[in-house]
Amino acid sequence: MAVLHLVRRLVAAGAKIAASRPDLDYVAESEIKQMILDTMTIDYNRIGEVYSRLEPALAAARSTISAGTRKQLKSESQRERPWCYLCSVELDYETQGIPASFTLDHVWPQAFGGNSDPENLLPACGACNSRKGHAASWSLYPVQALVHGYRLSGDDLERLPKEARFAVLARSAAAEAKATDASLKDAFVTLGRPGLPTVLDESVSVDVFNLVANFS
Repeated sequence: MAVLHLVRRLVAAGAKIAASRPDLDYVAESEIKQMILDTMTIDYNRIGEVYSRLEPALAAARSTISAGTRKQLKSESQRERPWCYLCSVELDYETQGIPASFTLDHVWPQAFGGNSDPENLLPACGACNSRKGHAASWSLYPVQALVHGYRLSGDDLERLPKEARFAVLARSAAAEAKATDASLKDAFVTLGRPGLPTVLDESVSVDVFNLVANFS
């Protein structure tokens, strides 16, 4: 969590500096390098190394999804996966501004350097895309507070807040990506359509660590 928080700070600050100039010119680069030094308090000789890693993340944070990419992924979704990869709801491809509207979610958020290429985008309903926000990992959800009682029934599981389900899904996807040396997007695709999670141990109160994701 500390590393993710640091990455978020660097990308946010660097993007703000870069936004004031049309390109990452010498002046912007100097300001960003000074910001890195002030934020990380590292050896001056390592600033160039950090900047070289931050620069593509800043470019990604400023990018937008092209019309061609949106059209391509919309067609693929309609043909192969016409559901939200986060909650499984059937997507509406015609109506905008409703909870089930088709949108494209940055699997690894732009706020953490995620780009807008097809390799980092999956179809999501508008409601989930909005609720997920910039959460890059299950650890960024308030998991310590997500306790849901004891011996949950099917109805209780259906009422789980989206943040709890997102956390469970993200843990499963991260484990799949690590085990198969795949990208996070490929891990979600491999796992399949998400269903309701199930409780691992009914003898204790349920939190996100006592839930397992299910896929079809």
